[in-house]
Amino acid sequence: MSQAFVLRFTTYAVAAILAVLNALHLAYGLPRLRRRIAAGEVSASLATPFTVAWLYIGLAGVAFSVLLFVSAPGLIAGQGVARNVVLTIALTLIALGVCSYALARKHPGLLFIAVFGIVLLAPIVAFQ
Repeated sequence: MSQAFVLRFTTYAVAAILAVLNALHLAYGLPRLRRRIAAGEVSASLATPFTVAWLYIGLAGVAFSVLLFVSAPGLIAGQGVARNVVLTIALTLIALGVCSYALARKHPGLLFIAVFGIVLLAPIVAFQ
């Protein structure tokens, strides 16, 4: 496999997966959160901050995927700015996954967030 193929495949694959997961996070999770707030499972004083945080996280994830889609051609062409954007997203995902797991040790699935970062980071380190 060529360097360009690996960079293209990993960047577009992670971007697509993040886009789908964050779209589901928003489309399914936000109405579910609102139902739980209405049922009194979430404190009324925390309803607005939880809703805003949920929306913020989902939109940030969609923004990451859009940035990956936009940066992929530049990354493949060897452009430094595109490389830095993808590298920053990769390191952010790794840090987010590790820190999330450290805060909530009963949820090892949170480490899966870091896997996306590793998948993005590995070919950049290997090829560039």
